[in-house]
Amino acid sequence: MEKKKMKAENVRLAKVKYYDVDHNGVEVNDMDAYAFLYLNGESYVNLFDVCEDLPVFERVPYSNTTLSGEDFGTKLKLVSGDDSVSGACYVLERENAKEMFGTDEIDLSVLQKYLLKSSKFFVDRLGLLEDKNSNINKRLYYHTYLADQKRMEELKKYINSHEKVKTYTK
Repeated sequence: MEKKKMKAENVRLAKVKYYDVDHNGVEVNDMDAYAFLYLNGESYVNLFDVCEDLPVFERVPYSNTTLSGEDFGTKLKLVSGDDSVSGACYVLERENAKEMFGTDEIDLSVLQKYLLKSSKFFVDRLGLLEDKNSNINKRLYYHTYLADQKRMEELKKYINSHEKVKTYTK
C-alpha cells in the first residue's frame, strides 16, 4: 500500500490557545499544547482530528510597539475558520514541515512518529494512544500517556475556566 504524500510546506505546527472575542486576541499562558495542521485549499485542517473546527491565526511579521518604542507582542490575523466566538483556537508557528524535516513531501506516518516521540505536548497524541485499532506499542508510551492525560485535563480546565458564568437575577 502506497503512503499518501503531502506538500511539506503546507503542514504547520500550531499551538492551542484561548481566543477572546472581547479583547480580539489570544491569551498568553504557560501551557504549550501543539497540533499539526494542513493547509487544504483555503482552510487549515488538523491532520489527526479532521472533524475539529477551530479558528486558525497567524502572527504578522512585525511587533506591536507603544508610543515610547517598547515592543509588546505581535498582532494575529485570522487565516482559517470563524473568530466570532471565544474559545480554543490554533496559532500557527512560523516553521513548516519542509523546514522541520528537510523534505518537500511528507506522509502522515512521519508526523505520527514525531508526535509520539516528541517531548512537546500534542493534543492528538492521547487519541492515537487510546485507539484500539492502531498498531502503536502502547507500553512503550505508557509514561507519556499518563503525562498527557494530566496535561489534557489542565488544558481543558484552562479553556473551560473562561466560560461565562450565567447568573440568575429576579
